[in-house]
Amino acid sequence: MKKRPAPLPRRTFLTASAIVLLSGCAISPAGRRSRKGKVTGGIELEKAIAELEAQDEKMMLVTRSEGRFVRMLAALRRPGRVLEVGTAHGYWTIWLASALDPQATLTTLEILPERAERARAHLTQVGLARRVTFLTGNAHELIPGLPGKFDFIFLNADKTGMTDYFQKVYPAKLAPGGVLLTHNAILRKDDMKDYLQTVAQHPDFDTVVLSVTMEDGFALSVHRTY
Repeated sequence: MKKRPAPLPRRTFLTASAIVLLSGCAISPAGRRSRKGKVTGGIELEKAIAELEAQDEKMMLVTRSEGRFVRMLAALRRPGRVLEVGTAHGYWTIWLASALDPQATLTTLEILPERAERARAHLTQVGLARRVTFLTGNAHELIPGLPGKFDFIFLNADKTGMTDYFQKVYPAKLAPGGVLLTHNAILRKDDMKDYLQTVAQHPDFDTVVLSVTMEDGFALSVHRTY
């Protein structure tokens, strides 16, 4: 009889949660706005996010602490190329783009044209649209045609399709040592069960589930190069 894959160890989950909480307390970027008005982080970014939340209530479906975590993770990794699967209204896109070095790029995929246009407007408003490439269509079909590999991939689209996304991005699209991040790993864990088991047991990845809020969190997988 075939053995069922073991779930993520509880100890790993709890330890990772503590690390995130401590890291969040330790890092507090001052933030600045460039001469062209582009938000680059910290206080200015928080103000821009607050303005967008006031304009579009759907931007508030994600907590600030989750956004800060994603930004911090991207800033620590300093990726040259980022892929976001599931743009929605651009909330995550803003946090990711604001963490990137000037020469880095972000490609984001959204299936609904109206969402993609709204996200582009939001990124333009905070001065970050120039470093983002917006692609509209079914990500399951778009990913295989993307050129090159990415250092950081954020999967935040249909949760039941996560395993298929993984098979399409690895090994073809994830660079050696790359980061693979997925949202709703706690709140939507049943929908993502197959994906979570796949990355937890995959010999090429170290994976932890990170609780950023009391209700939800992320699955963070780092490609092993050792």
